[in-house]
Amino acid sequence: MFSKRNIAIAISIILFFVLIIIKFFYNTDDENYNISVSYERSNSVEIKTILPLSDTLGKNYDGKKLQDGILGYVVFSVENLSNERSKYEIFITKSKYNDKEIRGRYIKFYLTDYNDIALDGFNNNKIPTYNNLYILSNKPDSKLLYTSYLEGGESKQFKLRVWLSDTYILSNEEYNFLFDVGVRGV
Repeated sequence: MFSKRNIAIAISIILFFVLIIIKFFYNTDDENYNISVSYERSNSVEIKTILPLSDTLGKNYDGKKLQDGILGYVVFSVENLSNERSKYEIFITKSKYNDKEIRGRYIKFYLTDYNDIALDGFNNNKIPTYNNLYILSNKPDSKLLYTSYLEGGESKQFKLRVWLSDTYILSNEEYNFLFDVGVRGV
């Protein structure tokens, strides 16, 4: 009838397909529930073509006394809820494209810790634009700002400043750039 070898091969094939099905339906690559994020006000930012700014002004903005749309300012904290070291990513997701959108090469980003110390990729006067950021491979509508690790139970606070480059030439029409700031465990 069936040899032990044929039964072993059949069981191996069945286990292989069961593992593939489990991997397909239970894919945790996009979420790590050990990472928690909280925003001081909001995670949404809108930059308008009201006033282009120099990098010096953009980097030193404290979030006070400017008309909405001139500078984006997001303060948020990230916490590792587990006892294990966890990797996380800070990213932005651009809102739906519109025909009145500012080109990404004019949108500048500056990420610091809560004490205004520039993080890797933003230090040494590096100020990336939207176009310079890497696209997340499994979130093609999002771009990566920063990746790091948190030890178990550790929490960090961040400040993200965003502004319209002083190389932008103003016109009579108002354009904008809308996006959300997100954090996920990886």
